[in-house]
Amino acid sequence: MLMNGMMDDLLVRRVNLMMKMRIPMMIIVIMMVMMMMMMVIKTTFTAGAIGVNAILALMLTVVVLVVVVVMTVMTTSLDGVDDSVVDGIDNC
Repeated sequence: MLMNGMMDDLLVRRVNLMMKMRIPMMIIVIMMVMMMMMMVIKTTFTAGAIGVNAILALMLTVVVLVVVVVMTVMTTSLDGVDDSVVDGIDNC
């Protein structure tokens, strides 16, 4: 019985650590992707062909979309069952 409690505690701690680590990891991944995109753009296009501002705007929109998707996925997976559906039924 005691062992089960300890195992649960360890699991909770590990999950908390993973949740804390996930956001910095996502930031690092996004940075790496941006670096890769910059390298690709530098090699494929000359600076004059496409405005640098347009490329930066495109990259920013992509990054924002990725962040939004990741945040929504994280929140839904944390909550488990769709809480929004239950709330909708309650509000009727």
